[in-house]
Amino acid sequence: MNDNAPRHVATLLNENGVRVVEFVLSAQTDGAWHHHSELVEYCYCLKGRLAVEIEGGENVILGPGDKCEIAAGTRHRVCNADHSDCRFLMIQGVGIYDFIQQN
Repeated sequence: MNDNAPRHVATLLNENGVRVVEFVLSAQTDGAWHHHSELVEYCYCLKGRLAVEIEGGENVILGPGDKCEIAAGTRHRVCNADHSDCRFLMIQGVGIYDFIQQN
């Protein structure tokens, strides 16, 4: 298990091909590079600073209330860009959820 992986806080919705999950990412850590086969993913920062790294695209730093969209099939990862915990929502859909991890 990756101790630096985002910690699941709550699944707010998981039905009809839409998934909304709240996560916390510890200070100065990052998630794994991955993509989703058919889901568009939206990242919403709730607290702290969330960096969204997108392969071949622009990296984005989100503050509370900021959001970004990641197209299906796009390799990406989330990183905590701050010295304290970062809390964020992932909204994914519409489609079948998968998490295809890549190193």
